[in-house]
Amino acid sequence: MISLGNPRRNAVAIVVVKSVHSVIFLGMAACVLATLVAGLTGRVSALTMIAIAVILGEGLILLVNHGRCPLTDLVESLGSSHGSVSDIFLPAWFTPHIPAVFSTLFGIGLVGIGLHYLGILR
Repeated sequence: MISLGNPRRNAVAIVVVKSVHSVIFLGMAACVLATLVAGLTGRVSALTMIAIAVILGEGLILLVNHGRCPLTDLVESLGSSHGSVSDIFLPAWFTPHIPAVFSTLFGIGLVGIGLHYLGILR
């Protein structure tokens, strides 16, 4: 366990890491939604490609870390009993479904982009 030597400092560090984790999660959600919108509308831009790269990069990080976000591991090493971003702003009933929901939306976006690119969708 990482310890800053002071329980109060650890508590502050946990809040900081969870806050950063939450901001990253919101950014990732925006990237998924941008990909979905591009797939539905056929409006693909450089920002769409960046969003796709960010999501694929996150997927690679999770793959290398056996499905766990490194920030979750960090906040738990500071003493948090639960390192998930969900305990900050998401309802508990939704959190188990995040991977399935966001993967599905991202996949739909990618398929839509592909169909627009092939000229099947206009």
